[in-house]
Amino acid sequence: EDENSNIRTFRHQGIDHFRKHARTANIVEVEDLLAGNLINYCCSISKRLTAKLSKNERELDEDDRDMCNVTSAIHADDKAKDEEEDEEL
Repeated sequence: EDENSNIRTFRHQGIDHFRKHARTANIVEVEDLLAGNLINYCCSISKRLTAKLSKNERELDEDDRDMCNVTSAIHADDKAKDEEEDEEL
């Protein structure tokens, strides 16, 4: 599997996990849009962490750096797909 495939798998597993647990807890019936917003929120956090990392890398531990890399890669992958879909229209 290539990295993009791993990223997509990670993203879909995260969305499925969120849906399952939200329903189990009777919190809300999760729609695709809400699950997508969860991923966008995570990407937003990643951008802020990445900015902070570039200012002072020592403030973040190794796990934080890994999460920045994963969520930034997800964001870049999603953005590329969106651009491809826009070109097809």
